[in-house]
Amino acid sequence: MLNHLKLRFYFFIASVCIPLSFLSGCSSTGVKVPVILPGNIDLTRYDSLIVGNFTENVGQDFSDELAERLVKSGYLKVMRPGNNTPSNIIAAIQGRAREEIKKDQTYEKASKLYIRKIAVTISGSVEVIDKTNGQILYKQSFNETCPSQDSRMDNWPPDIDPNPLRRTCMKRSVQIVHDAISPHIVFRTVPFEECEDMPKLKKGIKLASLGNLGKASQIFSSAISEVKDKPNINPECLKVANWNLGLAHTYNGKFAEAEDIFQKLYLESEQNLTTDMLNTPNKYKAEIENVRKLREEYNKLRNTLKPSRTDKDL
Repeated sequence: MLNHLKLRFYFFIASVCIPLSFLSGCSSTGVKVPVILPGNIDLTRYDSLIVGNFTENVGQDFSDELAERLVKSGYLKVMRPGNNTPSNIIAAIQGRAREEIKKDQTYEKASKLYIRKIAVTISGSVEVIDKTNGQILYKQSFNETCPSQDSRMDNWPPDIDPNPLRRTCMKRSVQIVHDAISPHIVFRTVPFEECEDMPKLKKGIKLASLGNLGKASQIFSSAISEVKDKPNINPECLKVANWNLGLAHTYNGKFAEAEDIFQKLYLESEQNLTTDMLNTPNKYKAEIENVRKLREEYNKLRNTLKPSRTDKDL
């Protein structure tokens, strides 16, 4: 889905698990999930986006890196000024980018510490314009500062090389603009849960952490089927298993199934407020809202994601 439209979310789950909390034999394990989100502006009706030449002292570097970044993401057909295009449905992005470097040095007499400091700041603004009528479609400012310092005892440290900071600040600034106008990936920590009475849940969480949400869903569903009719099963564990299944469905693009699970958990928890200490109604209600928001974002992406098209001269 990163380069072309598919009728479901594409998620790669980073294999990073973060222990969160422990309560009543259950614990939470956060799995980091990259989620594709739409930009702040919909450019789908435009055949091309011209990345213009930005003004001020790093304007050209900024426009070159922004164009390269947009081409690599593959969501928009990117062109540069002067390229010929057969279409008149064009948007353009233009603006300014300024770099400032500030240096300072101090001597702390009491500790005999010599300190050098440096900060690189890149600031500016962008406008996206409809070239057919001159209408401004979107505006945004950015201001990124990248600091560093070094210290020595009894003598000044060498000058700090500003170039690594310049590159870092440029990349951050370009990323801000890119994410505003193009689909992009953000990382979310998804709180899967374990329960001592259902060790099979660990296997499902492990599969999720390796990126196999479909197989994880099968494991969670199987775990629920195996214990739901057992009289001695901890009811909290059954809720945890359903919670995990709902999360797996959510981040595998099965929104209807996920919302149905969380709705049932929400109604059950509202009826058992005095005994339901772990899974509160607010928790389930928040997840229902999250599912609906992700579905809405996905519907935007269905219209935004197109086959990767790049200007061969870029």
